[in-house]
Amino acid sequence: QVLREPVVQYLAGSEQRIAPFWNIITWYPTMGFYRLIVHSEETFLREKFKDSYLAYCADVPRWIPRFEGLRDTIKEYHFDWPGVITKEYGTIYISSMIPLALIAWKLHLGNRPDDYQSLLIILAVLFTSAWAIARFLKKTERIKSLRSS
Repeated sequence: QVLREPVVQYLAGSEQRIAPFWNIITWYPTMGFYRLIVHSEETFLREKFKDSYLAYCADVPRWIPRFEGLRDTIKEYHFDWPGVITKEYGTIYISSMIPLALIAWKLHLGNRPDDYQSLLIILAVLFTSAWAIARFLKKTERIKSLRSS
């Protein structure tokens, strides 16, 4: 792993962008509470896993990521597009259709359904066709994950 506590970096970055004043009200109490949780989790893990957890802590930095070896990992990695298609085609379809439906609904509420109606229909047909093709390929076992045995 690159970092043990990525949540901290996210919180710190997002709060700094909102407004410095909110650091006093939100970020510091949140971080204090978060540190209490981390302390109790680390105590539990140290007691349960002993030396292996201590070795993990020594190997994985808490705050500043190490990127050594990342280039080799990326070079050797082969992305499994068939696996994404067979496992996530429904999620991708829903994630595409919900925003499309929300846009159509917003246009309907604004009494402007004709503005982008043809584009929305074309996109809906394309997304549905892609979903149907992916489902067909999966069900007929014409596409399989590269990582499946």
